[in-house]
Amino acid sequence: GTPRDPVKAAHFLKIASDHDEPQSMAEYGTLLAKGDGVAKNLTEGVRLIQRAAAMKDRKGLFVLAVLTLDGIGVPLDSTQAIALMQQSADLGYNEAMANLGIIFIQGQLVPKDVARGIKYTQAAAEAESPLGQLFLYKIYSIFAASVGVPEDLKLATYWLKRAVSNGNAEAQVRYGIMQLLGQGMPKDIAGGAALVKASAEQGDALGEEYLARMYYEGLGV
Repeated sequence: GTPRDPVKAAHFLKIASDHDEPQSMAEYGTLLAKGDGVAKNLTEGVRLIQRAAAMKDRKGLFVLAVLTLDGIGVPLDSTQAIALMQQSADLGYNEAMANLGIIFIQGQLVPKDVARGIKYTQAAAEAESPLGQLFLYKIYSIFAASVGVPEDLKLATYWLKRAVSNGNAEAQVRYGIMQLLGQGMPKDIAGGAALVKASAEQGDALGEEYLARMYYEGLGV
């Protein structure tokens, strides 16, 4: 594929943003806020994100929700943040659906509503959100008892594998460990080691920790 080039991306997004294209305003504003491929300018980044959100761009709404939840560049307001995230999710933005699902399941900032949370998470997962897929894996495995749903390791593994195929670093190390140990599948040292390495290369803490153990034990490396 084409190598990542944030500088070139920022250049073309600015052109589109200057023509008031809402999705490009949200994208370029995000790059400005992060300083990714362009000099960091939080004030201008937030202004563009707010304009995109006002035009009901679903990414603009989501990014503004995250900024508002953390109080970055805007006043911290969890109620407003959840409302913005809800709007983004209702417009079908994957990451908004995934995050809102987690918020409802865990009862963070809103009354706990497991059924509603699973509905959002499922929708995000089916729309290829790696975060949604990873969280569904956890819902049907390690969180099953606390969430109050029946454990279903076959379904959990299905969603974990989907998250791996979408490059999620935590999913890579978790599935890699299952392959290394032969948990619920035939043991695959080479395949498991490759996934753990890929996770570590993305900076996942568990991936880095397990890769260190693999080197120490001489397992698959």
